[in-house]
Amino acid sequence: MTWRLLVLGGACLLLLGVGGQCKEQRNRRTVSFHQTQQDGDQRQVLSRPERDTTASPRPTFTACKLPLTPLEHRVLDQNTHETGFHGDDGSSFTVTWVGDGTGVILVLSTISAPLDSFFEGGSSRLYRSADYGKSFYDISHLINNTFIRKEFGLLAGPGNSQQVILTADTPVLDNPGGVIFTSTDAGVSFKSVQLPFHPAQPITFHFLNPEYLVVISIDGGLWLSLDFGAVWTKVHEGTQSFMWGSGITLFFSFSPKGTVEADRRGELFLKRTEDLGKTFTTVAHSIFSFGYVGSFLFTSVIETLGAPRVIYVSSDQGDHFNKAQLPSASTEQFYSVLDGDEDMIFMHVDNPGDYLHYFNKSKSWINALKFCKSCGSKTNLVHITNQTVQADVTQLLANLELPCGGEWIGLERSIFQWSAPWLWTSGDVDKVVKYREWHSCFPLNPINYHCGKMIRVGNGELKWLDASCHQELPFICQGTAPDLFFSQQSLDESFSDT
Repeated sequence: MTWRLLVLGGACLLLLGVGGQCKEQRNRRTVSFHQTQQDGDQRQVLSRPERDTTASPRPTFTACKLPLTPLEHRVLDQNTHETGFHGDDGSSFTVTWVGDGTGVILVLSTISAPLDSFFEGGSSRLYRSADYGKSFYDISHLINNTFIRKEFGLLAGPGNSQQVILTADTPVLDNPGGVIFTSTDAGVSFKSVQLPFHPAQPITFHFLNPEYLVVISIDGGLWLSLDFGAVWTKVHEGTQSFMWGSGITLFFSFSPKGTVEADRRGELFLKRTEDLGKTFTTVAHSIFSFGYVGSFLFTSVIETLGAPRVIYVSSDQGDHFNKAQLPSASTEQFYSVLDGDEDMIFMHVDNPGDYLHYFNKSKSWINALKFCKSCGSKTNLVHITNQTVQADVTQLLANLELPCGGEWIGLERSIFQWSAPWLWTSGDVDKVVKYREWHSCFPLNPINYHCGKMIRVGNGELKWLDASCHQELPFICQGTAPDLFFSQQSLDESFSDT
């Protein structure tokens, strides 16, 4: 497999590979690319995938469609540089800028394969460029040619910190803790650090001080490091989620009984530490979820057993809460905080009957289908059977930045017949696709592609395409039990209560 990285004008990155797809992560410095998988084990279902609820309106400008002049072509050619990663058989590439204005780019190549194979000679590859992507060098030896966990990514510190973290894929049963590799010089050198725990999620930097790190372990422990991962301290048990507040304030939800299921999430407590884990204050109880946006702390509270959830808001870091002037949310509704700053917030309150949910976690088509079905007996990948549903999906995705690979919908066809009709996932005869929004390029591969996705085209419309069922994409669920969706969502970056 040969991957090619194009750098346009020293700022724009484009990674190309046969059968590949790309996905931009919320950290605007980082982009992940994945090669389409044709066989092998599917990615496991995570317990709490994340739905993207940030509001990012599409640009209002009109794209210029005039052809480039010869001078513009020459300038573009002079500032376009191509690097070929020849012989690299990685199925996933992550590209990230390190520091502001440093010109340093790191590229991480990982392989999707069973864990055991990694310890029989398999490894990740790490490449570094110090000239804005004009040239790259293999620096895998700096991380001992270790296999790095793809889902934890390539973590770069805030601002111009030049700090980088990579998390090794370490077997849980054979090791007391995981291993991370840290760099303080933008990848010139790396230090191996043995952790006293196994992380359950990517390590989170403090938004201002890159020395402060926080993470939840697989047993629910909340761990803090104040020296960029050299020393770790377990400050609490039974942690569900956390968020940095103002300054060094850290909020986290926990249960005295340990991990709880979705139907018992209303038993959670919300705690606050203002001295990096030395002392704690319980600021709320009986919460279902919480979030912090701008300068506002939100809690979704179940005041009495079986009652609808209500939102309480604090503007003083949890010292005092006021009930929000919003309708309560039944089990068939949800709240979403879309955006906010120190003065105002934008919140969405679901209407009864709105049962479309976008999950910004990449899964194969079958794993996406399994996840949707696990949320309720009548829940499925979305069936777009008429123009009304197509319009509802378009509205759902209108303010989201979508990955270029597309999103799974409930389209499928038999693998045993070349001309098999496309069906919605139930497979019933009446589920044969009648209403159609196919892309003009359909079909891309009538022999090997048996699952359906939708992509956003140039005019903002959503069109359908055939795709490999092994491709990992975000997806849209449609159902009647939205309260169950929340149990699978991550609260790392945005608040959403379903």
